[in-house]
Amino acid sequence: MSGPYVLYGRPGTGSAPVEAALFMSGLEHRIVDVPKETGSAQHRELLKLNPMGQVPVLILPDGTVMTESAAMLIHLGEHDTGLAPLPLDARRPAWLRAMTFLATNLYNDFLNYYYSERYCGEGGNAGAVKAAAAERIERGWKVFDGIYADAATGGTGILELYAATLVDWNKDIGAFARNFPALAQMAARTARHPDVAGIWQRHGFRALP
Repeated sequence: MSGPYVLYGRPGTGSAPVEAALFMSGLEHRIVDVPKETGSAQHRELLKLNPMGQVPVLILPDGTVMTESAAMLIHLGEHDTGLAPLPLDARRPAWLRAMTFLATNLYNDFLNYYYSERYCGEGGNAGAVKAAAAERIERGWKVFDGIYADAATGGTGILELYAATLVDWNKDIGAFARNFPALAQMAARTARHPDVAGIWQRHGFRALP
């Protein structure tokens, strides 16, 4: 069985870097935008693929279903497209560390920040959850700043797509640019890339100052 990749996503979410990676890799693909509101045909399709009801979901050409944006990006990075160091490349361990750091720390902390009510239980203190997440996000960027310096391979690749997406999720992007100028410059270069600019615009990402 073969066919195009099919990406179920939503503008502004973790589907953005996967969409960009598919496009930059030259892989045939189709995008299915899933409305945030439940009840649509797309949402019912999504639930069949991922009972968590979360985007993105990627269907591979052989029909395999993938969830988790980092896993999708790492998988796409194994194509010999120059967007990521290949498995036997000496740069691969640092690259993998950076990718999984984003996934297990910053991505999760942003979910805690923007959806704090999900993580505190009935009658819990969503404000405290949000405040703690904000502190972890600041600390996470400080750590990632050093990790990225070791993992960057030059140019715009899968790691940059993933990191730039999370950069856009910062509430005060101007403050981020002042505190982490190297990461802000990376995100701005990514946003200007001719293969990325249109996708970023479709996802409503902001331009860095």
